[in-house]
Amino acid sequence: MSPSRGSGPLAPRHGELLCSSPETRTSWLLRALPALLGALVLAAGCDARPRFHIDGGLGPDSTPGHDALPGQDAGGEPFAGVTISGCEELDLTSETQTCRGTAPLLLAFSSLAPTDASSFRWEFGDSTPDASSPSTSHEYRLPGEYNVLLVVGGPFGSISPPYPTLVEVAPAPAGAYCSEDAQCAESLCLCETGDATGCPPILEGTCSSRCDGCPQDTVCADLTVGDATDTDGWRSQVCLPGCETSSDCPRPGFVCRELPSFDANLGRQWQPVCFPDVLADLGESCHDTLDQSDPALCYSGRCGHLGRFGLCIDGCLDAPCPSYAACVTFAGGPLAGEPVCLARCGPDHLCDQDPQLACEPPNGAGDLGFILLDPGEPQGHTYCAPRRCETSSDCPSSPCDTDAGGFCM
Repeated sequence: MSPSRGSGPLAPRHGELLCSSPETRTSWLLRALPALLGALVLAAGCDARPRFHIDGGLGPDSTPGHDALPGQDAGGEPFAGVTISGCEELDLTSETQTCRGTAPLLLAFSSLAPTDASSFRWEFGDSTPDASSPSTSHEYRLPGEYNVLLVVGGPFGSISPPYPTLVEVAPAPAGAYCSEDAQCAESLCLCETGDATGCPPILEGTCSSRCDGCPQDTVCADLTVGDATDTDGWRSQVCLPGCETSSDCPRPGFVCRELPSFDANLGRQWQPVCFPDVLADLGESCHDTLDQSDPALCYSGRCGHLGRFGLCIDGCLDAPCPSYAACVTFAGGPLAGEPVCLARCGPDHLCDQDPQLACEPPNGAGDLGFILLDPGEPQGHTYCAPRRCETSSDCPSSPCDTDAGGFCM
């Protein structure tokens, strides 16, 4: 009896299987197949590391560039990609992705890469230093078109996304935020150095232009003070976005409000413009912290000597008043005979900032009495004007001047 060669099928000695008949070889391989399969399984169990491949397809977990489970291999080459956020508009095609926005544009970039990637290099296309982390952020300061390049390194070599990432930065329109003139469509960043010009902080960095031809949908806002001829600061004639409601305004903190404006054909007007609430409307006080009259505190650029704390007014001899005011003239006092705008009292104009002013109906009697000049003004309104009195008890903090016709003085 021949010696045993183990518990499986007897393996032929060297040369026996090759020299045997075809029938013999086939019979042996069929009997040996279960043992050979078992050996392969045992051999695979000796290496517990998962075996999978990086490719460009989507696995069952919908993750680009990775097979979902160990041992699965969809084939293909190692894959890298770029995701981007912060775009005002993102255009994705099978050949490219294009991010669009206005300057300055802050974007966040993330890489899609093999799990064994060991290095990353981002080139932003604007001559700024490269970045070297899997995710990064970058601000494009100036308008232009930029190519974003990602290079990923690892044991697979160096790879980049198969499609380009483009960034298109447009100039910022009027009213948008800016940090320098070159970011704006009209090359003027209002209050770029606001602390040096006394500019309100919320207004610092606002795209605008001078009023030698305002762009479409903008208004030449006349922010000048009195007879000032300043053409460089923010209290000048500058183009700002027109509006119908505050939702039309391009940046937070700006509201749709009536401002004095200048039109070459119509002269001085009042029109709705996007602007922050930083100055006083007609009918509001205009004294500074030292209790001095300051016309620069008014949107109109004029402070009338009425009341305890002054009153923001505007002339209406050759120009209309804003929609919330009426053209009047005083019988006497510092504004005697001059047509000026007084604010109507209402929810937005309470006339409660000055103890010597109150919501008064038109009445021409006395030194500080006033009459309406516009015959079309609706009846029944009251206006923020000098407070009338009969005795000092009618005045919150001052005597009643009965000689002037009965006004709190």
